[in-house]
Amino acid sequence: MRLSPESMRVLAICPRQFQHLYVDQLTVPVPREQQQQVLHHHRLQLRLRQVELGLPIPDAIAVAEDVAVQQAVSRLLTAVPELTAEGVVREGEHQRTVVLHNHRLTVSYDWVIWDDQQAQILVWSTDASLDPSSLAQDWQSRLALFVLAETSSYTPEQLSLTHWTVPLVAERLPTAYPLSYSTAQHQQTQAELIHWLNDLTYWLQQYDAGTAFPQTPDLEPCFACAFARRCQRGPFSPDSPHHLPELTNIEEVPLG
Repeated sequence: MRLSPESMRVLAICPRQFQHLYVDQLTVPVPREQQQQVLHHHRLQLRLRQVELGLPIPDAIAVAEDVAVQQAVSRLLTAVPELTAEGVVREGEHQRTVVLHNHRLTVSYDWVIWDDQQAQILVWSTDASLDPSSLAQDWQSRLALFVLAETSSYTPEQLSLTHWTVPLVAERLPTAYPLSYSTAQHQQTQAELIHWLNDLTYWLQQYDAGTAFPQTPDLEPCFACAFARRCQRGPFSPDSPHHLPELTNIEEVPLG
């Protein structure tokens, strides 16, 4: 299978949810807030690409683009001068793939800055609720660093990743959350990936034989999962104190 940081995140949280989304290819409604974040990220990346290429912004795009995004880009360019500095080797919307245990791990990089001694990965986010303490263990960070190390001549110690939160609120400056990398971290990520990919291969074989992927033993993620009813988990579990019985099982109460 072709796996992304997001699909790896889902696999680690709940294999059954992974099955629904990426094997059965079931769709779920995307919350409006998440849609807005994706749209803002796209506009941010588009504007940065235009600046990097020295292209003027067409009037049609300038009119349609949110003014807050344009202002946020200006603040980001001030905070990260390497994005426009002369002589700096950089590439936006960069993609790399590595094959591990017969699965393809693909990462799309917002921006990478290179030189002979090191490579720096830059990730943009307009999500104000970003938890900095979780970034090091997030699969977006871990896969981005792992795949770049596996597909380049850089050692893990020569790689770094910086998450930038780019607020769309006026006067709020971008905030950087830098992460370093090491050979020990690379080996740990590789070991965990091999564990999950071996499990995934087995679950896919079992799925072909008619057995569903296992459910997470932790019920907490089920309360926010769109497949909770399908899985009879969370509030839809018969053992849940919040469970509502099926209408056909409710005794009829005579009136008057």
